[in-house]
Amino acid sequence: MDLEEKLLRSAAESKKHYTTPDNYFEEISQRVMATIEKEDALSSVSAGESISSTTLWVRLRPYLGLAAAFLLTIGIFRLFNYTRESIMEQRTQQKEEMMAKELSSEPISEQDYYEFLTSEYTEDFENNWLETSLYSH
Repeated sequence: MDLEEKLLRSAAESKKHYTTPDNYFEEISQRVMATIEKEDALSSVSAGESISSTTLWVRLRPYLGLAAAFLLTIGIFRLFNYTRESIMEQRTQQKEEMMAKELSSEPISEQDYYEFLTSEYTEDFENNWLETSLYSH
């Protein structure tokens, strides 16, 4: 029986913790309404501040993404263009060096030189003559 008494006593003691204050249920609706009004006032003030900042971010976010993509695209094209130009310059320089070596080892006769000058002079003369004859008439 000693155990039963302890259980009954502990049950009675635990019920003490579950008592309600006086006039609790009579005033509960007033307290709930006051709490709701306070929360509404606080949420409307904080919502107004956060809405303006989030709407600005939400409105600017697609444009910032578009600008970032545009700049990234231009940067990639410039990188590839720079790389391609440097490769082309290297190839051109190599070709010029090879041609210079080939030409330097090949002797040019006076006759070849005169023929070259004559052909250049003839082409220039013909081009100038055509231009003057076209514009004079």
